[in-house]
Amino acid sequence: MIINVNALKEFKDNNFEEEISFDEESYKYSFPIVKINHCLAKAKAKLLGEVVEVKLDINADLTVKSSYTLKEFIYKLKTNETYYFSADNNDNDDVLPLKGNAIELDRLIFNLIAASLPIRLVDKGEKLPSDGDGYRVLTEDEYLKEKENEGNNAFSCLDDLTFDDEN
Repeated sequence: MIINVNALKEFKDNNFEEEISFDEESYKYSFPIVKINHCLAKAKAKLLGEVVEVKLDINADLTVKSSYTLKEFIYKLKTNETYYFSADNNDNDDVLPLKGNAIELDRLIFNLIAASLPIRLVDKGEKLPSDGDGYRVLTEDEYLKEKENEGNNAFSCLDDLTFDDEN
């Protein structure tokens, strides 16, 4: 999706809507995203003096991997964000640099999708795996308690040593 900044001055209604498609290279290294099946981006752009405000609304259907089992499932995502662009090179971290007269939004849309995913993605009805062959699943509290009671095996032979008291 590209917004022409010069066109913002001419039109009062600056609403944009576009189906965005991403090639496989876009999400190749973006775990847990396997594929972006469908992405509808709606943008509302407004010129505020020298700053361009762009409000994005994203509706996407993603194929993602489960945090628990790594099985793939469909995840529907709705998210929104407001971005500000300016040609002035001020040191404001909230304002993105505007180079030329066009704002390319596809990379921002992808980054917004990736950042909006929950940390723990699980399919409906999916449960944390239980113990299995060669592994155990512990809560953090169980792990810490077990580690505290375990001690250091390298020094366990010293537990049986006795010393004569020197008085």
